[in-house]
Amino acid sequence: MNETRVGRVSKINYENGTIEVLYTDRDNEVTTELPVLNFGNEYHMPKIDDMVMVMHLSNGCEMGVVLGTFWCGGNPPPESGEGLYRKEYGSEPGEAYARFKNGIMEFKADSVVFKTKSGTVSIREIVSHLTHPLD
Repeated sequence: MNETRVGRVSKINYENGTIEVLYTDRDNEVTTELPVLNFGNEYHMPKIDDMVMVMHLSNGCEMGVVLGTFWCGGNPPPESGEGLYRKEYGSEPGEAYARFKNGIMEFKADSVVFKTKSGTVSIREIVSHLTHPLD
């Protein structure tokens, strides 16, 4: 029988995309390494001690998939509202993100660089070229 459980990340294997989950309600039982669900090949591992939801499969208690983190009282979204889409990219909320609402797309990061087959260009270089086209 499938079982959905909530636990805390106790160990992370970044290379394999797996984590171990601690269940405090089960005498601090720790799972074997479980794969983290990737949404459309997106890579974003939770942090140690993050709460995660795990779907254990019917072929054994140790087999399962970490569905991901979730919003709750101790972990509220960094921003909310109808019509808002926000994607965090940093390890902490607000460090780096993309935000879309009311037709406006915003990006926040220390630096933005576009990579192409022929090289790279930064937003600063693009803005500089637009304000000084003859340089």
